Amino acid sequence: MDLRQVITKNIATIVRSSSKTQMQIASEMGVSNQTITDYVLGNSVPTVFTLVKLCQVLDCNYDDILGNL
Repeated sequence: MDLRQVITKNIATIVRSSSKTQMQIASEMGVSNQTITDYVLGNSVPTVFTLVKLCQVLDCNYDDILGNL
């Protein structure tokens, strides 16, 4: 599994297990709901800046998303 697949899988797992909806996550991050959907589906990956915001909103750390690199 390559890095992109790991990030996508981990984001999808964290977003789905969150008590927040994708719309709430997007709103708190200041991005569109489609952006979150794209992360979950693997159509795109967040930039480092966006990853920081995503971790803050989802109350997780970078290792949770990046896995064991």
